[in-house]
Amino acid sequence: MNLLFDTCSFIWFVSDTTQLSPRAAQLLLDPASVLWLSTVSVWEIVVKNQIGKLPVTGDIEQIVKEQVLNNGVRLLPVELRHVLTGRTLPTQRASHADPFDRLLICQTIADQCTLVTPDPAFRKYSITVEW
Repeated sequence: MNLLFDTCSFIWFVSDTTQLSPRAAQLLLDPASVLWLSTVSVWEIVVKNQIGKLPVTGDIEQIVKEQVLNNGVRLLPVELRHVLTGRTLPTQRASHADPFDRLLICQTIADQCTLVTPDPAFRKYSITVEW
């Protein structure tokens, strides 16, 4: 199963797995699962850390590199096809306005992933969500 981390699920995966639901932990720790981390999530962590909304213990670049090496996490870059998938989403006023979340939704659709997130707002979209 291709699993795409939501930003908070990635943070909890690397720092405090007790914050993950039992189902999310089971899926993320399953060797058969393919774990994807979007560069959108890395960008969100960097931006929110800089403005003081998300304290990060350690260097985010090193954390990501360690997850790639130690847990086989694959990086999902933002591509034109992801951005253009945004044309299929409801307008921002009618739905999610968070640009990080909107792009994660687009990547989930374009790459046919399952999004791992506790955020119920994602369930409004035609995507597979696990938590």
